[in-house]
Amino acid sequence: VVRRENGAFGSGLALVKSRGTTADSFSSSTKLQDNDQIGYILFIGDDGTDLDTYGATITAEINGTPAANNMPTDLIFSTNAGASTVSERMRILKGGNVGIGESNPDTTLHVTGTAKIEGNASYFADTLAAVNSTSICNKMYRNGSNRCYKYSNRFTSL
Repeated sequence: VVRRENGAFGSGLALVKSRGTTADSFSSSTKLQDNDQIGYILFIGDDGTDLDTYGATITAEINGTPAANNMPTDLIFSTNAGASTVSERMRILKGGNVGIGESNPDTTLHVTGTAKIEGNASYFADTLAAVNSTSICNKMYRNGSNRCYKYSNRFTSL
């Protein structure tokens, strides 16, 4: 896609979906429904047999009830781990929560499975009571030392 124009806007790609069946008629458009796909990007490669096996997909899917100027949408990322189909790996919900290995994340970042952080990580919350919890502390590590840290004007080892 190329856009040559002396202006601030760049080129774009629009994947547009309606349940209406009449071409070029917005008066007969029919709004989308919960779980409808707005659009998707497919990545397909030749496997030596055919060009019919997905390597990855990115899908925009309705999550809720669309209304005038309101289109609640999730963005879903799927990859192929060496099989005949793709599996969902990450989802960004309409409200911004991100799930990795989790299709219904209930926090800003929800990781199901093992996560690794290289370098520094920070934990800030309205209260530090959860950090002092033994069950939480036993799952927090720094440089593999199995030590948990709490904040009381400075970080200290528990």
